Parts: sequence; C-alpha cells; structure tokens
Amino acid sequence: MVQKSKSAKAKLVAVKNRSKQYSHVQMKKLKTTAKRGSSAIKTIPGWLQSRPSAFREWKKEDKKKKKYRSFRLQKRIRPEPRYVPSAVDIIKASFKFLWQNKRLFIFIMIIHTALYVVAVRRPQTTSISTIQSALTEAAGGSDATGNLASSAATLGAVVGLSGASQANTATSSALILFMSLVYIWAIRQLHANLKIKARDAYYQAAGPVVGVVILLFILSVQLLPFAAASFVYSIARSGGLFASGFEDLAFFLVTALTALFSLYFVTSTIIALYIVTLPGTYPLRAMRAAKKLVQFQRLKVFQRILLLGLFVSCAYLLILLVGIKLLPNQVFIVAEALQVFAVPFMHICLYKLYRSLI
Repeated sequence: MVQKSKSAKAKLVAVKNRSKQYSHVQMKKLKTTAKRGSSAIKTIPGWLQSRPSAFREWKKEDKKKKKYRSFRLQKRIRPEPRYVPSAVDIIKASFKFLWQNKRLFIFIMIIHTALYVVAVRRPQTTSISTIQSALTEAAGGSDATGNLASSAATLGAVVGLSGASQANTATSSALILFMSLVYIWAIRQLHANLKIKARDAYYQAAGPVVGVVILLFILSVQLLPFAAASFVYSIARSGGLFASGFEDLAFFLVTALTALFSLYFVTSTIIALYIVTLPGTYPLRAMRAAKKLVQFQRLKVFQRILLLGLFVSCAYLLILLVGIKLLPNQVFIVAEALQVFAVPFMHICLYKLYRSLI
C-alpha cells in the first residue's frame, strides 16, 4: 500500500512538472508571436497606422455638423449669420483698392498691353465711317447715324470687330489665363500688406496653373447642360418647330431650369478658382472648401457675381458708346484698353467677395 501511494505521488509530481513545462513552452510561443506581430505593426507606415484613428475622428466631427439627411424629417437648419457685402460695396471697395495700388497695377497693365499687342492683336482695317456708311445704305440712303437704333448697331459692330481683331483665340485665352494668375497673386499679396513689385507677380504667379486649368475644365462641364439646352432651344425656335406658344414656353422653362442647375454648381467653382491659387492647395480640396464657404448663402453669392458681371458689361458698353461719339477714329483702341482694364478690376471684385466669405 505504501509503495502504491508513493508511486501515485510520483505520477502526480511528474504530471505537474509536464504541465509546467508545457505552459512555459506555450508562453514562450505566445511571446514570440506577440513580438512578431508588434514588429510587423512597426513595419507598417505611420500614415497607414493613423488612418483608423483619423477616420474615427472624422466620423465624430461629421456627426456634430448640422446638415440635411435624405428621407428624414428634420428641423430647418438656421445658418450662421455672416455678412456678405452688396455688389455696390464691393465695387466701391475695388475702386478704392485699385486707386491705392495704382502704381503697381499700371506697371502690370503696361506689360499686359505689350503682350497683347505682340501676341494677340492684329491690325484693324475697318473704321467707324465705313460702319456708318454701311448702316446708311441698309437704311435706304437716309441718314441713320443719329438715332438710337443706329448707335446700337454701331456699338454691336465695334464690339464684334474688336473681338475679331484678335489673331488667335487660343493665344488670347492663354494670355487671359496667365494675366489672371498674375493679378490674383498681386491682389493676394497686397491684401496681406506685403510690398511687391510688378516683376515678382510675373515670376511667381504661374505656380497653380495646373489646378486652375483643372477647375476651368470642371467649370465647362458644369455649364454643358445649360449650353446644350440653349443650343437646342435656339435651333427649335429659329426653325419654327414649336406648334404653339405653350410648347415654346414649356421648353423655355426647361432651359431656365437647366441654367439654374448649372449656375448652382458654377457659384462654388468660381470661388474655388481663387482658393486653388493658394500654395499647396489641390483642386478637389479647393472645391470642398468653396462648397463650405457658400453653404446656406449660395444664392447671395450668385447674385453678387451676376451683378458684378452686369456692371462691368454695362460700363464697357457705355464707355464704348461715348467713345464712338467723341473719338470715332480711336474707338477700337479704347475697346482694347477697356478689355485690358476689365481683367484686373473683375478679379479685384471677385477676390473681395471671396474674402468676405472667409
């Protein structure tokens, strides 16, 4: 019996030793696998390790934002009150800004004019007297140079011929794009109270040209629905395809709706054109930032842009009309000078509008 109890105790001790050895080996294996896993995690790049935490932070911030969700009853979101200056205030501020920095802009516009004359302009062979004589012949020989209809026809001819005086449309567009970058860079530096020279604007402004070209392509795509609807409507109206006035009105309403659809997206893209000129800003990031800036006030921003464009166009036509009366022989030079001046003035106005949204 004593021997049996001793053998049983020996067996228990052996089993305990085996279990300890097994657990020790198992713990070693677990430690080695943990070390391998930690070393594998260390080899993963830091930007990839931070993605899950960045996604969780973005999700938390996104939940805090006030926004409308589809197919859910929600309370009306009241936008934060932000002051957007009127078109008149923007025009006044733009003239004041242009006058305060007139010396710099005069130097930039002189170089702009020289580039226009060398690369774009071609000699103009038509004169105002030729246009007025053609209008007199069209009126049946009577003197039609003094009435309003003749003045409007002469003005239209001058505008059309001043555009036709450009040797190459592609060269003209490239010059406008380059000069727009120059003016925007100079305007941004002046708003930051930095002292610059005209040569600095020409040397340093062409950096974001790729981003601007991409945004201009997006802008053209956004305008495609309106352009297609307008083209179809004009062809149908001129060809007499509408059987009744109701069809004409219905198609006109469809064209107007497509115009609103296009202009809804164009508003933020125009603001994005000024954001993308910031150093290190990519086009899609500029689009997202512009969308946030015009959120809940897209209609106000669109009204300002439309009124600014109307003011520049009306001022251009009015000055041309005065030039036809006072300087008939130099009216085409006046038209080209106004085109050069309109580029910086329009960019100052739009940049003022963009700054007011920040």
